[in-house]
Amino acid sequence: MDAAKGIAVSSTNPGGFTQYLGRNKLKEVPLPVIAIPTTAGTGSEVTPYAVFTTTDGKHRKKIMADDFIFPKVALVDPELTLSLPASVTADTGIDALSHAIEGLISNSSQPLSDYLALEAIKLLSTHLPEVARNPQDIEIRGRILYASLLAGMVIAQTGTILVHGMSYRLTTDLNLPHGRACAILLPWVCEFNLKSSSA
Repeated sequence: MDAAKGIAVSSTNPGGFTQYLGRNKLKEVPLPVIAIPTTAGTGSEVTPYAVFTTTDGKHRKKIMADDFIFPKVALVDPELTLSLPASVTADTGIDALSHAIEGLISNSSQPLSDYLALEAIKLLSTHLPEVARNPQDIEIRGRILYASLLAGMVIAQTGTILVHGMSYRLTTDLNLPHGRACAILLPWVCEFNLKSSSA
């Protein structure tokens, strides 16, 4: 989905693609994007973000953030996730969980994003373990995909916090899947934030 967002941007914005990485740098409205998630994790189908890995010799994750890259339509079908390997299901599910938790503890959180985050956390904590036992259960897959969408709506309002910022180095330097990198960092960041908030 992020590649589709990048192509939509490149189709209407002149010059090199990399000049549009960052926040609100688009000069022209991109082509409309119809997003169809095939994993339950990124939530990109409902966010104004796209993440790209640079190929200039240094593999770095760079973000494009602009309200113009919100997809115009999201087609969410759990059947498209049935063929996912267990490791990808787990990694992307943890990414969605991280989105929800990060949004919940973000300084930018507000009542609506908190409600969506708590609902996503409840769904993911219940159904991620279930999908490991029943990977072909389309109803469970649907609930996880819905939770990922909710978590995407959360970060569209709050952004992510330190977990995602730090996870990109683990992903690029150690070749860890993004969700697994988030899983490693999430408990530590939560503990750090808890200590900081009670100080």
